[in-house]
Amino acid sequence: MDTLHQNICIKPYKTLGRFIIALTIVLVGANFFIDQRESFAEYLLFAGNCIAMIYWAVAINTQKIVFSATSVNFIKMSVESDFALPRDLELSFDEINAVRLLGDHLFIYGTRGKVSFPLKPQSKTAIALKSAFEAHGIPFEINSSLVMHKP
Repeated sequence: MDTLHQNICIKPYKTLGRFIIALTIVLVGANFFIDQRESFAEYLLFAGNCIAMIYWAVAINTQKIVFSATSVNFIKMSVESDFALPRDLELSFDEINAVRLLGDHLFIYGTRGKVSFPLKPQSKTAIALKSAFEAHGIPFEINSSLVMHKP
């Protein structure tokens, strides 16, 4: 099957999400073996911390970038700034003018404006995005001093 007709799904924070899940499991498991809480408030604080970590892990694991045959979809991602609330955004490949990795941010310039989010130049996500955009005929420019060049 041709790669242009397959959906390509990229989860940018998959490793972080797995780490948070593992850390939560370890904390909950350790709670059963180390019982040093003396008051109900300490139990509530611990439970609140675990719930917050689970919520954070779920929020991180739902973030993804999906390439379809005609568009790229940013699902539950902060695409306006580093501190914006996550939302869904669909960009048709016809709307995209340029894709550039400048410094440690990916910028997608389109007819409706600019979308950006943090991205390390040599990360697995950057490599996957470069491949996916170029498979759809959109050049992916990397202009970052953070890229280490081999002599």
